[in-house]
Amino acid sequence: MQQKNLLLFLALSALIVAVWVGVNRYLAPQPKEAEVAKNDDSAKPDDSKPKAEDKKADDKKADDKKADDKKGRKKPDEKKADRKTVDPLTADLQHFKPTPINKLLTLGELGDQNHKSRFHLFVKIDPHAAGVHTLTFNKLQAADGLGRPMWLDHEKKTNPMPLELIPASANYNSPSFQTLAYDVKDSRDDRPLDTLARINWEVIGKKEVKTLDDGRRQESVSLQAETQGVIVTKTYTLTEGEYHLGLSVKMRLKDRAAKTVRFRYQMTGAHGLPVEGKWYTSIFRNALIARVDKDGGVSRDLQTLQEISKWAGGNEVLREENTSIVYAGVVNQFFASVIAVDNDQTQRAFLHHARPTLETVLTKGVIVSVAEGGSSFVLKLEKGTEETFYVAENDRHLFRDLPKGRRVAVKHHTGSFSDKAENPEIATDVYAEDAMPAAWVEDITVRVSTEPVELKGDDVVEHKYLLYNGPVKVSQLFPPPGLANKPLEKGGVSPELYDRYHDQLHLNTLTDYHTPGVMGRFANSIYWTALVIKCTNLMHTVLGYIHAIIPSYGLCIIVLTVLVRGMMFPLSRKQALMSMRMQQLAPELKKLQEKHKDDRQALGMAQMELYRKHGVNPFGSCWVLLLQMPIFMGLYFALQESTHFRLAEFWPTWIVNLAAPDMLFGWTQSIPFISRVQDYGSFLYLGPFFNLLPVIAVVLMIAQQKMLTPPPADEQQAMQQKMMKYMMVFFGLMFYKVAAGLCLYFIASSVWGFCERKLLPKKKPVLAEAGPAGEGYFQKLLRRAQGEHVTTAPGVTTANGGITPSVETRVRSGGKRGRNKRRQGQSGGPDDDNVSMLGRWRKRLREWWVNVLKEAEKKHRS
Repeated sequence: MQQKNLLLFLALSALIVAVWVGVNRYLAPQPKEAEVAKNDDSAKPDDSKPKAEDKKADDKKADDKKADDKKGRKKPDEKKADRKTVDPLTADLQHFKPTPINKLLTLGELGDQNHKSRFHLFVKIDPHAAGVHTLTFNKLQAADGLGRPMWLDHEKKTNPMPLELIPASANYNSPSFQTLAYDVKDSRDDRPLDTLARINWEVIGKKEVKTLDDGRRQESVSLQAETQGVIVTKTYTLTEGEYHLGLSVKMRLKDRAAKTVRFRYQMTGAHGLPVEGKWYTSIFRNALIARVDKDGGVSRDLQTLQEISKWAGGNEVLREENTSIVYAGVVNQFFASVIAVDNDQTQRAFLHHARPTLETVLTKGVIVSVAEGGSSFVLKLEKGTEETFYVAENDRHLFRDLPKGRRVAVKHHTGSFSDKAENPEIATDVYAEDAMPAAWVEDITVRVSTEPVELKGDDVVEHKYLLYNGPVKVSQLFPPPGLANKPLEKGGVSPELYDRYHDQLHLNTLTDYHTPGVMGRFANSIYWTALVIKCTNLMHTVLGYIHAIIPSYGLCIIVLTVLVRGMMFPLSRKQALMSMRMQQLAPELKKLQEKHKDDRQALGMAQMELYRKHGVNPFGSCWVLLLQMPIFMGLYFALQESTHFRLAEFWPTWIVNLAAPDMLFGWTQSIPFISRVQDYGSFLYLGPFFNLLPVIAVVLMIAQQKMLTPPPADEQQAMQQKMMKYMMVFFGLMFYKVAAGLCLYFIASSVWGFCERKLLPKKKPVLAEAGPAGEGYFQKLLRRAQGEHVTTAPGVTTANGGITPSVETRVRSGGKRGRNKRRQGQSGGPDDDNVSMLGRWRKRLREWWVNVLKEAEKKHRS
């Protein structure tokens, strides 16, 4: 019965989750195509070019047209490709070359095994567009797309490869955190000009290095550019022991005598965040935007990559009255890159809106033609239309040899380099048609846009940001036990900085917030979300203290399981005893079924009466399982978001990542329906590895079910038990790709259940221990206080197989006190003077308690 309730609980949980997801998808607001076009925040080319450049472009157009006329008529596809190749809108792209490595500006330093840097981050700033080219974690190891650790020396598995949260491979053409200015002459234009993204900003002076009062080193660089008569200065600052880049954006007029200018700008977020464990994770890249009201209440908006891709751009989040946008960022499973408005400034409500945008898309089609040198190519899409894609000079080697007629999947930007109305798409990579699912490749970012800023005379307006780049669970940065005085040693932060991240900047809501949609709001309204968050944070805290004693996180999970199950042992023992009583009632229930086989209502009433007489509650074990659910969910979310479990090995086993499946061995990616990439997303897709721990967990659950379930009394019960076994296999497929740490919890919990079974009485408990039928609560307490309990119940089979009379109830003195009384009666009884003081006090206390219960019973009856 216990196992049956467990399976029922799991089945209902899976059903609730499925309904939850379905309802949320159905009720989630989906923008219309017109709204998406209206809210397009991608950059457009600056039309305010000098006339000489326009004339040069027109001359080039005329020359190209004459050349086409001389060559005669061409095929439509080739003509289209050539015409797009010389399009002046993409002229800058055709000649664009990435900034040389030695021209990049650096902040911080990159530590290694021999040199432990006190900087948590190492950043490279690109003067082109004044954005971030690379951001690397000093104390975190990189993982590959399969979820395994990466090493600089792969053969010896030494010298961990540092993790690039903002990788150079995705930012060499267009860096992160670049600034775009809106047209000052058209306040209604919602698309910024791309002038500042096309030029190299001037570096002001040299990198500034200074030492703060607390001994930490701070480095900063400043870059400057001019657009539409406004000088914009960006200053990046990095300090030891911090997980954020300080960013200051200053604006002033170039001509102090010029009239007042209403200037506003847009800033892009990070893009290219790596996705670890593509084949098993359900979290790729999500966009998070938060607003805070005047009372300090936070409302957070979450939009997933799948939604943004489906909508061709995310929903705009506006700053409403009495609210301000406090952060906007992109997160993957473990890490976040967030634009947060600095709390250390007078005015924080200067952001007008924020919006996620789709930066990189995967498009499938057939190659129609490729321009000479691979500068562009034409792709026939699945819907039958043709599209021209352009290629930057440093990527052309990937496309120049593509044969005509090949089916490919092209990774490309979404027109952020030029006017989207002309549909130019910038290709960056190419794959075989079924080599990459879209969710593995497509990329998003967030764009924040400011309110108009009035600039006049010598006025200088400054906006300050904190570009947070760290764990998505901010509490992971709190100094672990034993390192409170040395938080920087293991990548922690000071308590003051932690408080700033967690509370003042509200970054705790990156994870500690209810799920979107109606169901999420309902769960929050009944405080279920708060309970799960408390349990999750408690799991983090307890595991942190256990890890301070036990270095292996795998053993920490097992110890935590023992602690949780040990605390719940009284409840689970009661649950098991109730299950045994249900087994004893099986013959009686069978008789009732035969007696009332034609009247189901009468059968139900008779069953409930039987349960009541013998003190059995058939639903008594369900609330015990419900009590364990927040703990289970807390551990699940802790494994999903903890950077401590990420790449934590379980020595001496084969497990190298407790936050990923155990991956015992690879069984290739060529098994139909099981491991092929083109089958990704189906229910039967298990991935390229065989995972042993889920199999062990399911086998233990089946064995436990067989142990606890009594033999079927009829065909219906036999069918139910057979369905339970099938359900086990179903759950095994569902949980096949869960984290190894969670499987350890399942296995340890099942082993505990076997041990707990051994602690139960070997003989079947007497059903009437709960007391005679109809006995009240105070009667039970009074009888127990007097040292008596019922040993048999009317008409019930006892442990030795006898049948008691239906009207007889035998009682005896119980416990140690009863045995002492019998011994005293045999010896004539002791003298009161020989009784110890403790014994007299116990006797008086017992007499007082019996009198209290008698008075309570009288009042209860009256």
